[in-house]
Amino acid sequence: MRQRIDQAKVEVDLAAMDARRQVGAVAATARSKWAQMQADTAAKLDDLDAKLDRRADQRDAKLAARQADGVEADAADAVELAAWTVDRARLAVLDAIDTRATPTSSPSKGGGNEHNRGPRRRRAS
Repeated sequence: MRQRIDQAKVEVDLAAMDARRQVGAVAATARSKWAQMQADTAAKLDDLDAKLDRRADQRDAKLAARQADGVEADAADAVELAAWTVDRARLAVLDAIDTRATPTSSPSKGGGNEHNRGPRRRRAS
């Protein structure tokens, strides 16, 4: 009977050692899988960050293009206004020359400043 008890103890000890070995192997596998999951998640987050950065860059580029279009339109309006102003200045010079060349009988006639009148309102930009 003593021999059977000793044999059972040995078998239990062997089974316990085998179980510990298996638990160690499972724990190592679990740690490895956990590390792989963490690496995969980090890679996916990096991809997501890159995609968000690309979208932000695209939005910034579209905004810059719209702003450039607006500035270009403002510049075209300024050039048009400058051309109009130069034309009016030329007309004013010609009007002044004409006024000096044509004697008037009365200073109240004003000598014709009709070309010198500018627009009363500016175009909206």
